[in-house]
Amino acid sequence: MIRDIGKWRRFEKQEIASSPVDYFRNLQIFEALYREAVELGVFPGQESIEVIKEKVSHLRLPYVQRAA
Repeated sequence: MIRDIGKWRRFEKQEIASSPVDYFRNLQIFEALYREAVELGVFPGQESIEVIKEKVSHLRLPYVQRAA
């Protein structure tokens, strides 16, 4: 059990600040989580994204000007 929350938060903050960001490792984690979410049905797959894009392209939104 953590008794001194302030001390713990300072430790966490120092630990995060002292470790460098590994962009490629973070990208691997993100991609793995995304694939898992798609498999679980939480996020739409590529087919669903295409259907959504098609539906959205037919909408006429107020105050939005089309590009020339």
